[in-house]
Amino acid sequence: MRLLLIYFTACIMASSFLPACGNNENDAKKKEIQQTPSTSTPDSVSIKASTNKPDIINAHALLDKIFNNGMPILLSKAKAILGDKFIYKKAEGEGSFDFYTWNVTDGSELNFEDINYNENGVELDALTISTKTKNIIECPFGLVLNQSTFTNCKSLFPALTKANGDEKDYKFLKDKIWYYLKFDKDNILKEIRCAGWEIDTTG
Repeated sequence: MRLLLIYFTACIMASSFLPACGNNENDAKKKEIQQTPSTSTPDSVSIKASTNKPDIINAHALLDKIFNNGMPILLSKAKAILGDKFIYKKAEGEGSFDFYTWNVTDGSELNFEDINYNENGVELDALTISTKTKNIIECPFGLVLNQSTFTNCKSLFPALTKANGDEKDYKFLKDKIWYYLKFDKDNILKEIRCAGWEIDTTG
């Protein structure tokens, strides 16, 4: 009888001791996991911000289509050529214009302004082609941003004349569209602007 009592007492003590050991072991594992630095990258870090850039590479071909269409051009037609990923900026005051801007994958920026609204829809009357990069941007008529010199452009368009405005602004007329070329201090072509009317003669 005494042996049986000792046996039951030993079992009770063992049962109370074993869970405590298990809890200590689990706590140790939790502590180890918390102290181990995470090597995974948060999803928010891997998500790329939208660039508003259309999936197009050959800006030259796109500009050919724009120029062949002529100016002004309907917004619906521009979207059909350039895609619908553009940035719209509303005019901020009197004398300013709405802007529709497409950022092309070659680094060029196509900026339409002087917006008209008529029975045919939204009409874009002027286009500026420029770049904030040093990329070589091929444009129609053999013009190349960041590469063409004033001498190159003059040989391509002998009728190139001084435009009203900045000292480095020149213009020529081709197929009823006025083209304005802006050069930097080194006489390198930096910007092309085109419109269906003579911009620099308008007050």
